[in-house]
Amino acid sequence: MAEDTGTGEITRSGLPQGRFGEIRKQYEPIRPHVNAVVEDRKAKGYSNRDLHTTRHIAAEAAHSIHQEDQGKIEEFKRLAGHDGLTGLLSRRFFNDLVQERINHNRRFGTGYLREERRQVGSYPDYLAAVDANDFKTINDTKGHLVGDQVLQGIAKILSSGLREDDKACRFGGDEFLLFLRNVRSEADAMRILEEKRKAVQEANIAGTGATITVGLTAVEPDHRTVSDAFEVADERLYAAKEAGKNKVFGSKEMEEWRRRPVSPQLTKSNG
Repeated sequence: MAEDTGTGEITRSGLPQGRFGEIRKQYEPIRPHVNAVVEDRKAKGYSNRDLHTTRHIAAEAAHSIHQEDQGKIEEFKRLAGHDGLTGLLSRRFFNDLVQERINHNRRFGTGYLREERRQVGSYPDYLAAVDANDFKTINDTKGHLVGDQVLQGIAKILSSGLREDDKACRFGGDEFLLFLRNVRSEADAMRILEEKRKAVQEANIAGTGATITVGLTAVEPDHRTVSDAFEVADERLYAAKEAGKNKVFGSKEMEEWRRRPVSPQLTKSNG
């Protein structure tokens, strides 16, 4: 059997001559997924034995492809790149995909490649931070099983109707991220997210009346990383929550929030 060294390479281990090359070739498509899982488990303190088992499963998956058994590799890719509860992209995989897009835009300019620009135009990308409102209260009063149903219901609505290049991710806990690629204007992006906000509210998921709050930002030229864009979206998210929750805040809404009158009591307490 071929083994992964932990650095993305696989080595011979008693394979017939020529067999190693075949399996290594089949291993290539899952290399990023293998590395993502191994690094994640390293960070969580998994033992070397557990990491070796992970690499072994990857090699087995590559071997299975050669035998026309797609089941193991598809399952491995699903586990590596997707959140187990909601089925959305995992945080790590989402970050890798969006960072690749940011790097591309910084090198070539916002929008599609030259031949694609002529067909669809060149527009900004948008990142949205989404939070399930009062989720702790739902968990505490309805139970964790209902809480899971709420997260699954929100995830289904967020991912529904997305284009192939758009991405949805469970960021962690009750937080989600949406990446909307090549959108004509912020107004168009706001409309998409407002529709999703309304859909969650109207769904009354698991009878909880769950709602979401959203912060939206364009991925600007000076955003070098996903974190740079996320900080802006997250700031707008929490401003929207302070403004009463169940809202979508973009640049216009954030500017209006900053210009809001400050109550006399708040002014006095601030000196």
